[in-house]
Amino acid sequence: MGHGRPVDPGSGDVQGGAAGAYFLDVNLCAAYRLGKAWQLG
Repeated sequence: MGHGRPVDPGSGDVQGGAAGAYFLDVNLCAAYRLGKAWQLG
């Protein structure tokens, strides 16, 4: 994986926007997974 925030492109609950500069399309949304791990939602 390169340097950037992992995203799963799309508009679903477990997806995180679109790939682009510093946002890598790796089919895993880091923001969603961190929020779940920290019980934020």
